[in-house]
Amino acid sequence: TFDYGEGYDNSTFLRGITASGANPQVTNQTFSIPTPGINTSGPAATFKSVYENYSPENHIVIVQLNGLNPITQSHYGFALNRINLSVPINQLPGGSNPVSSVTYTTGADNATSAQQNNVFMNEIDYPRNFDFGGQNSFSFTIKSNQSRQLLQISNFNSNGLQPVLFDITDGLIIKSSQAPGTTPLQFMLPASSAASRDLCLISGDPSSFNTVTQMT
Repeated sequence: TFDYGEGYDNSTFLRGITASGANPQVTNQTFSIPTPGINTSGPAATFKSVYENYSPENHIVIVQLNGLNPITQSHYGFALNRINLSVPINQLPGGSNPVSSVTYTTGADNATSAQQNNVFMNEIDYPRNFDFGGQNSFSFTIKSNQSRQLLQISNFNSNGLQPVLFDITDGLIIKSSQAPGTTPLQFMLPASSAASRDLCLISGDPSSFNTVTQMT
């Protein structure tokens, strides 16, 4: 088990000055988040972040996505912070290989501050076309509407097999009935009362999934 704020994280970024006033440290960190296949006519995206303040002092952290208006959070002591920010879809990068950028920076407070901080997660949920970029496994979420839904998926690497779609929300496994190599792939989902459905499509080739042989 983990205590509050424990777990896997990135390396520490600091105010840049140690308690002795020497040895400048890393004062900011930038992360890249690929966002391919954006559906520009879809709803707004959501940027999600989790980071911690990890020293008993005042913390000022500035978070900025794609050069947009920065988010500044300030408080004292140890804390686990979450950001959930709506982002207009036209403020995500376009082009054939779009990549968003998020930067974390420590703000100034006093000359002897260390301001230790660690980033745990960066994520962008955004509307995407059903173009799966040549991958042979793909996890995604769709909204449900209490009626049957037809999915048409292109650019999926089926490895010459009949792919399998897992409906994780409703506990369903749907195997393609189309001939191997057919495009677009089509799956008819039965009606669901859930607001959204978490789905995972795999080719069925051993390279498209991990086999768990032991749990400890």
